[in-house]
Amino acid sequence: MTRFRYAFFAALVIAVPAAVVMAPPEINLLDAIWMDAEQPISVVRVTTESGEWTSYGTGSLIRGNMILTAAHIISDYLPGDRLDIEFRDGLVRKGHVLKVDPVWDLAAIGIDPVLYPVAHPAAKPVIRGQVVTICGFLDGKDYHEIRGRVNGFKSPKRKLPDYIFTINKPAISGMSGGPVFNEGGEVVGVEFGTRRYAHCTGLEAIRDFLEDLQ
Repeated sequence: MTRFRYAFFAALVIAVPAAVVMAPPEINLLDAIWMDAEQPISVVRVTTESGEWTSYGTGSLIRGNMILTAAHIISDYLPGDRLDIEFRDGLVRKGHVLKVDPVWDLAAIGIDPVLYPVAHPAAKPVIRGQVVTICGFLDGKDYHEIRGRVNGFKSPKRKLPDYIFTINKPAISGMSGGPVFNEGGEVVGVEFGTRRYAHCTGLEAIRDFLEDLQ
């Protein structure tokens, strides 16, 4: 959120006072952004309200009653706060937090079941040089996609595996929590932040996170 003080922009979820309209930042990513891409039905807008703050991010319908997103999107969420999941056709479901993993920046949000196609996790994690696409909402508004190649791997902390991967394009505000798809349309990651490159939690961490959420 915009309240983070890190040089690393984990805050690709937009947080603004509810009554304030902010102008979108200038972005020089025209070679990477697909502005006319069609939003997959499994990609959703995540909106939270806590006090005077409204925060926007992205998520994916990973099961018929569950949204996968980034943990920092809901870091200020408290029971009773507004947590809305909006689908492409305008359907809005109220959400509730099922599980959060701040180390891998993952969160699962429960919703009433829907009959939309889900985003299926891939069988294999990404490899260096692989083409992937990040999906999300520019400043919580218009749907966009960013396409790039995997260019590195890292760990969130010492002694943990290198399940975070980067791609050779920066992400943009509002895309936090958005799914990362391979060229087959399967989920290989969740975008959570950017510095020079977009940072994504990889498939291995996602599998471990979802294992006890049957």
